[in-house]
Amino acid sequence: METNTLPAIDAHAHVFVRGLPLAPQRRYAPDYDAPLEQYLEHLDRHGLSHGLLVQPSFLGEDNAYLVAMLARAPARLRGIAVVGKDVGPEALQGLGEAGIVGVRLNLIGEALPDIDTPEWTPLVEALLERAWSVEIQRTSADVAILAHQLVDAGLEVVLDHFALPVDEDDPGFARVLALGASRRTWVKLSAPYRGGPYGKQRAVRAYPRLRDAFGFDRLMWGSDWPHTGFERSETFAGNRRFLDALAPSAVERDQILAAPRDLFRLTSD
Repeated sequence: METNTLPAIDAHAHVFVRGLPLAPQRRYAPDYDAPLEQYLEHLDRHGLSHGLLVQPSFLGEDNAYLVAMLARAPARLRGIAVVGKDVGPEALQGLGEAGIVGVRLNLIGEALPDIDTPEWTPLVEALLERAWSVEIQRTSADVAILAHQLVDAGLEVVLDHFALPVDEDDPGFARVLALGASRRTWVKLSAPYRGGPYGKQRAVRAYPRLRDAFGFDRLMWGSDWPHTGFERSETFAGNRRFLDALAPSAVERDQILAAPRDLFRLTSD
């Protein structure tokens, strides 16, 4: 692993093995293993000091495997869990002690929740108490509606996959860019291929606007390994090269790779 004064963080990856309990409501189920050992090899090979493991949507709210994997490299890994809005404080406490630093709302194909309602208040307050971030996967068409609510509540918000821009003229993407002024919103430069057949082209066009609106300290890179649903066309190395093409300056890339160190409580020690 390369020595660097700044941490170099992969801010979006998944690990899993076949045979784990699957969520009843799921859009996808893998027929292969994505073991932690292989993921750590990728980090080493690409000079990355840390990784953020995100609970896969097909495992639902059962974070047991994620917690077990975090325990195997606690200095190097942090996690993002999936929980229900009625999760109890003891469960959150246990997740925090295991290295969880935020929760994910995967809202693709789901109704957009209204977190200003009383049923969401306990979870919002618990997240604020723990200073956890909220990660959202949703297209830019309306993701800013929820993000603004969360920001107004005082939470740090992370938007997955370039905020999934529909196109460069999408009014929703303009609302996403406006979130940059809050300094509480982050965007993952990850999985451009999830934006549809022209996703990579849209990501290339979106990047300068995201950079100008958010700054390098609010952008983060993620490999999206093992690229669930796109395993045959995508690789860890290819997605790392995509960042090089977006940000050809090594100084810029270093800032992006180190950006989430405080948000995810990671250090270069």
